[in-house]
Amino acid sequence: MDKSVLDNLKGKQHNYIAPFLWLHNEDDKYIVAEIERIFECGIRSVCLESRTHEEFCRDDWWSDIKLIFDECKKRDMNVWILDDKHFPSGYANGIFEEKYKELQSFGITEKHIDVAGPVKDGCAMASCHLEENEDEMVGVFALKHIPNTEKYSEIMDITNGLSGDMVYFDLPEGMWRIVFAIKTKSGKWERHLPFCDMLNPKAIDLFIEEVYQPHYDRFSEYFGNTFLGFFSDEPSFLNNTANGSSTVMGIPFAHHPWNDNLKEKIELKNLAGLWFDIENVSDEIRYSFMDTITKAYSENFCGKLGDWCREHNVLYIGHIIEDNNTHAKTGHGPGHYFRAIEGQDMSGIDVVLHQIIPGLTECSNAGCVSYKHMENDFFHYYLGKLASSFAHIDEKKKGRAMCEIFGAYGWAEGTKIMKYLMDHMFVRGINYYVPHAFSPKPNDDDCPPNFYDTGKNPQYKFFKRNMDYMNIMCNMLSDGKHISTCAILYDAENRWVNKDFLPLEKIAKKLYDNLFDYDIIPADYLDKIKDGALNGEKYNVLIVPYSECIPNEVMEKLQKADIKVIAVSENEWETHFENVTLDNLIAYMTKNGFADATADYDGIFLRYYHYTRDNAHIYMLSNEDINNEINTKLNLSAFNGGKYIEYDAFENKAVIKESDGEIELSLPPYHSRLIIFGNVDFNGIPKLEKTEIKEEKTLNLEYKISVAERNEEEFKPYKTTDKLFNITGRDELPHFSGHIKYETEFDAEKGKYILDLGYVGEVAELYINGEFVGEKLFPPYRFDASDFIKDGKNQMEIVVSNHNGFAVRDFFSKFLLFEPSGLLGEVRLEKYTNESSL
Repeated sequence: MDKSVLDNLKGKQHNYIAPFLWLHNEDDKYIVAEIERIFECGIRSVCLESRTHEEFCRDDWWSDIKLIFDECKKRDMNVWILDDKHFPSGYANGIFEEKYKELQSFGITEKHIDVAGPVKDGCAMASCHLEENEDEMVGVFALKHIPNTEKYSEIMDITNGLSGDMVYFDLPEGMWRIVFAIKTKSGKWERHLPFCDMLNPKAIDLFIEEVYQPHYDRFSEYFGNTFLGFFSDEPSFLNNTANGSSTVMGIPFAHHPWNDNLKEKIELKNLAGLWFDIENVSDEIRYSFMDTITKAYSENFCGKLGDWCREHNVLYIGHIIEDNNTHAKTGHGPGHYFRAIEGQDMSGIDVVLHQIIPGLTECSNAGCVSYKHMENDFFHYYLGKLASSFAHIDEKKKGRAMCEIFGAYGWAEGTKIMKYLMDHMFVRGINYYVPHAFSPKPNDDDCPPNFYDTGKNPQYKFFKRNMDYMNIMCNMLSDGKHISTCAILYDAENRWVNKDFLPLEKIAKKLYDNLFDYDIIPADYLDKIKDGALNGEKYNVLIVPYSECIPNEVMEKLQKADIKVIAVSENEWETHFENVTLDNLIAYMTKNGFADATADYDGIFLRYYHYTRDNAHIYMLSNEDINNEINTKLNLSAFNGGKYIEYDAFENKAVIKESDGEIELSLPPYHSRLIIFGNVDFNGIPKLEKTEIKEEKTLNLEYKISVAERNEEEFKPYKTTDKLFNITGRDELPHFSGHIKYETEFDAEKGKYILDLGYVGEVAELYINGEFVGEKLFPPYRFDASDFIKDGKNQMEIVVSNHNGFAVRDFFSKFLLFEPSGLLGEVRLEKYTNESSL
């Protein structure tokens, strides 16, 4: 590998990070001060949060944008802007409230009655089902009940029978459901009424005219240099939101997206199949309807916005709501992840609101979300891979996968959780980030944590360490190619039809827990595969998840795809392709030589990601077990023995190791490593020195404890004790957030020592004999103190900083564990010797 990797090992800064900066129309000095806080964290981009600025697209907004552009230009920083006044994107700064009210979006729902046939010249009340002034009858249909089931054997279109406020019809013998399909806005929350109609291109043109174009008219000189582009935040169809959920097919009374132009694009006579299971009808109409509206969304919304941005020399990024497979639903979702962000220049996701909590890989968890619980398999095995996969296969995205991260976890989210979340995303291929958030507003309670909090966040001084790590890792995992073992077919169509199917995440979990990496590919991209490769990504096999009903259009694409296809199901499945059961999938992958990494580790928490760049191989390994160290021997398919680099990017320390093929690896909880080999320049990188512990002892010491709350600089005496304890325990300082200082001394002889602090809550800084030894943001809290210990008495000072949650006790933090605070030990001194391993 050439010089670029050495640059990375030195921690070269790049613009991979753009934290949200919340704006509230503050005085200029507060905005400039917050930009300086961002800059001093090693961050060189910022994303402006517009929804908190009451003067969006008015004079005060333009004034603030000019100030920020100029301040960022002075610092060689870049700027992104969230593209709307209200969340989610699509409000268009309010123009659909009154000015263009006629362009507000509609939905379609159903009401029904049941009658017994035969009927001759019968009728039923129809207009009574139009409950709002703007409601319209789209169609009326008669469905024949299959006795004692919730299914129907046939459908009759009786729309022509509408007359006055009644519908007239003849019906054969049987039991019939009369379904009234109604165009209405009643399925939306009131606040969602004045949002874009994603099925109407004129509405999107007006959105551009209202928000995007005025920024260009005023600031064109910054476009493509200081200003990088616009960010859309969670746009969606917004149908059915009054019912508090996203929409799936086959649910009576549900509201689906609607525009009258759909009448020419779908089989209107089969419309009732959206809500009811009708033989030989429902599968096709559900697929056809969702296929039509998601393509229209892609073309109208993200397509138009992306094209406008690129025509004006900037980029278009953002994310949708992906949660619990909302990416494949309407309502709060856009129906199809890949189509919804096809027009964007990065693939995007977010992880907020407790969606991923360390240690909860194998259970659902509660969080501050409307759906109450996180589906763990989705968040651990599907979410991250959605973004990285699209970045891999879409040429426009150039390998860029973005994640909005950290937001709305609450003040109890400290550095340790942040490190876990970063590694979770890195090892799944995410290489651009929007950390949430910086705010110049004092005591801002909007979706904490706020990283600086006007100086009150006791962990702000350590935030730069996390950002330095983020910069390095993003740099290491960019501008190259990902190596995958296989691809899995995106399963949105299975979810649309809503028949029996094997969720994609079940297959993904089976693969990932056994060290088989994968990409997720939509059916739209199958015809782009050439000899098993897609945009430079090479796949051994394409896995099709079981579905009771694969749409004909998808099946045709699968049969023509230029790649080996297997069908995976929980039981035997008669299909056009080779069938492999889920239980036999790993044996199949192994037997066919598809393994890229194997380990003698008997667990599910070792994760890897294989990346190549400049003819070198980079394997990221991460430990997602928060309690146990992983010690294992690895075999990597691209490594045939010889020298390699083991790189701890957080500490920015690399060592040379050598092996005849098997790589030994030790990963403590919350840790990751990069294994780098191939075209690598080893010059200047030290050889590994093997360490052998010769002597160890527990330090039972007396500590003088003092405390400084939050942003206070002066420490106040608290206790002197020889018993370490939880400083925020029930009988101590349960509301304390800040810094805890422990002063003590110990006897030792000069030598080589590891000082292990044991359990710490949460960040530890170590000083010996007045000199700074180092800081640890997450376990293990082990320091090499060899250069600081002298013969005789040694003065030791440990400063522990906990999170803001204990003091603030905010709403969001109620979903997180508050771990003990302070130094809890046991504190051990280990004497060691070492020698070169080469």
